[in-house]
Amino acid sequence: MCIICIYGDQKSYSLPSIMTSDSSLPWLLPLITMLVVFAIIPFFYNIYLSFHEFVPLKRALIFVGWDNWIKLFTDGVFGAH
Repeated sequence: MCIICIYGDQKSYSLPSIMTSDSSLPWLLPLITMLVVFAIIPFFYNIYLSFHEFVPLKRALIFVGWDNWIKLFTDGVFGAH
């Protein structure tokens, strides 16, 4: 295989102009998006769910307040070694 380059016909390839700016935001945006989608949103959703009880037959969430947390910290099994 022979590759012949003629200097006048070369095309230059570069990153899009948004990625070559002085700002680091375009480089961090994918990381921030993944962090929000896979870590921050699930974290707060789990806190929300911890204040509810799920009833499978009714497919409903019932607000129980601090009851789940009180059960967790007063149960003898939690934290037992």
